[in-house]
Amino acid sequence: MKMRVRVLCAALILSFFISVSAPAAPDVVFLAVNNTVLRPLSVDTIPIYVNGETYIPYSALSSLKTVKYYYNRTLNQVLVYDFWQRLTFDLAEGRTFDESGEYYDFYAIAKNGTVYLPLIVISTKFDFYISASHYSEYGALIRINEGDKIADDREYTESVNNLLKRVYDDYADSLKETVEPGEKTPAPPPEKPASRISYLMLRGDPKAYGERVLSSLGDLDAAFFLTAGQIRENGDFLRRLVSEGRTVGIYLSQSSETTLSEQLKDAERALREQTLTVSRFVCVDGGSAALSEEARDELTDAGVRLWDPNLEVTGLRSATIQNRASRISTTVVFGLDITEAS
Repeated sequence: MKMRVRVLCAALILSFFISVSAPAAPDVVFLAVNNTVLRPLSVDTIPIYVNGETYIPYSALSSLKTVKYYYNRTLNQVLVYDFWQRLTFDLAEGRTFDESGEYYDFYAIAKNGTVYLPLIVISTKFDFYISASHYSEYGALIRINEGDKIADDREYTESVNNLLKRVYDDYADSLKETVEPGEKTPAPPPEKPASRISYLMLRGDPKAYGERVLSSLGDLDAAFFLTAGQIRENGDFLRRLVSEGRTVGIYLSQSSETTLSEQLKDAERALREQTLTVSRFVCVDGGSAALSEEARDELTDAGVRLWDPNLEVTGLRSATIQNRASRISTTVVFGLDITEAS
């Protein structure tokens, strides 16, 4: 209850700050994490306000000590987690959920070429102290702190005000136009075509081959799809996947004596037990095209996303994979049975 009250007060402070900002302050917002002002001012360090709520660039989380983050560009998701808790900001689906499957009303926002996360959701989930003040004439100051010893906002702002001035001056100088009178502003370069995305879908029990496969992946994005039984038998391996920002999916068998829905529920329970996470990604043996309309509707109504490979490979040789990917102009999802990995 104490945490909820503190966060609610912080949210009210942020809302109040937005409405009564000092009129003399420039249109700049500073962000300080654990009493360190993030600089220089850029899209990676400047918070924004959307509908009265404060959002921070996802990369600003790198300054926190007790949580980690991973931006999966293939799935368009930002994962924020510590050992016990996890928040998934799914930009593709427009939703936010935690390790228990609970959904939140605030979502990530893609803007200015980066991703912004709702500060109130992160601070509530991981019990951070947040505050906002306008004691500096150079701009607003939002603070995030993980510890209990928090300096007074006015006292802290006064101690860093000279630094805020230097950071602001550097930012203002960077915005100045350098085009001489009469010169034409050069046209922006043409946009590059969207790059092809290659993604590896690994199916099967990682007990014998998982560590070798994981060390062979390099920069390849990969998802590991396991049955409920395999999930329970590979807890340590799956926790390593989660800590590295890898994707864990659920593998369902159409030849099983239990229904797909029952398998899904069992696998979801196993995944929560082993990793305290939830997965919405499902692979069905034989491919989703073989599912009846009723079975497909039952799975999609459960909120899962069905994955099917459009190319099968028999090894992890990167050159071979990329060569085959070059023949397809869109997203490539490679299928590989983990017992065949080499």
